[in-house]
Amino acid sequence: MTKTIQPRLENKAAASPVLGDVNAMLGEFMSAFEEFKASNDARLDEIESAGAPIR
Repeated sequence: MTKTIQPRLENKAAASPVLGDVNAMLGEFMSAFEEFKASNDARLDEIESAGAPIR
C-alpha cells in the first residue's frame, strides 16, 4: 500500500507582518498624495483668482 502525500495549503494570513508593511506604505503614500492635492488646489485657486488662463 502506498501512502499519498497531500501538499500543504499555503496560508496567506501567516504573511501578515509583510501585509502590515504594505498597509503602512500605502497609508504614507495616500497621506502624501492628499497633501499634494491640497497644495495643488490652492495653487490653482491662486491662478484662477489672478485671472490667468489655466492650461
